[in-house]
Amino acid sequence: MMDYPLTVQSIYQRARTLFPDRQLVTRRPEGSGGEVRRTTYGHWADRVARLAGGLRELGVGPGDRVATFCWNHDRHLEVYFAAALMGASYHTLNIRLGGDQLAYIVNHARDKVLVCDAELAQTIGPVLPNLDTVRHVLVLDADDGERPSLGFGSEHGYEDLVERSAPPADWPELDEWQTAGICYTSATTGHPKGVAYSHRALYLHSLMLGSVDTAAISERDVLLPIVPMFHVNAWGMPFAATWYGAGQVYGGPAPTPADYLRLIREEGVTVSAGFARRPICTILGDRWNWWVNCSISRESEAENMSVWRFCGSAFTIRRIGGRKPMSNIRSASSSTRNSMPERLATRWSIRSINRPGVATTRSTPERNASICGRSLTPPKTVAMRNGTCFA
Repeated sequence: MMDYPLTVQSIYQRARTLFPDRQLVTRRPEGSGGEVRRTTYGHWADRVARLAGGLRELGVGPGDRVATFCWNHDRHLEVYFAAALMGASYHTLNIRLGGDQLAYIVNHARDKVLVCDAELAQTIGPVLPNLDTVRHVLVLDADDGERPSLGFGSEHGYEDLVERSAPPADWPELDEWQTAGICYTSATTGHPKGVAYSHRALYLHSLMLGSVDTAAISERDVLLPIVPMFHVNAWGMPFAATWYGAGQVYGGPAPTPADYLRLIREEGVTVSAGFARRPICTILGDRWNWWVNCSISRESEAENMSVWRFCGSAFTIRRIGGRKPMSNIRSASSSTRNSMPERLATRWSIRSINRPGVATTRSTPERNASICGRSLTPPKTVAMRNGTCFA
């Protein structure tokens, strides 16, 4: 008991055992035959195991890297866990970077397998000839059933690999300090810098996000990360949601403000997260003001949104402040270059502390404690502990 390894395997097994029927929802593009794709933790866990078996067949082993070039969706979450569970590392690629930077990052991290969305094939295709270490490319099927060909030497259909592969007989014993995931910086001087997230870091971070003094995520919640999964692990929200058995909702390929609003309303989203310098008001644009003034003016929808918690620094509540339906929105702040909040003080009302990125608003004592945001320092558990590519 005193020497229990803090690894992602525990998060996976907990969701699989305790919450097999909890839903994960992904928005599907228009014309794909359905508005959302639904799965459960039980089905998702089975697919994760089969994907891990398929990656092993492709030669992925402990210490190898599996890159993702994907939007936010449940398949992306499968790669997160499959790679980490088998002792390899997932490596999220920023889909908005240029070809030269993408090639540098993939080669620097020595990624062995690349997983990409069909919708992003035209973006990653021209980069493939410049990737020196990638041996296999997995292309997720488009929702319309058409999978594009990238012309890569060893190219596989993601669904084909999952369907034909057998799950591992057992998972390897992992060191909690070994790397589970990798992200690279952007908008920095010189080349992007690599940051490795250990199993221990992800485990402790997930536990922390369930604290009442932070995001207070629980089984009762439904999470919709607006922040991309390639950006600091979507601030750890996918791992925390899986740990606590919360429902998960993803925007899917190229989501619009209207798509997010519809998902929030129809799927009963209670927790969301977005960029520090692109607050939710900006992300949702004019649709937000339309929604505040018109859509949630009805009492039923105002009540549905009364427990919605939004996590993200510089949340400009003043743009919507004073409107009664939004008075119970809570905000929490973090450093987007590191991890989600380490220190969040609970308040009945959020007050300015004269620091950048701090929101000012009011809440009510009838609801859970409000969350005060502040700029943070990197957690010590997030460290470049192993991986020679980060020299």
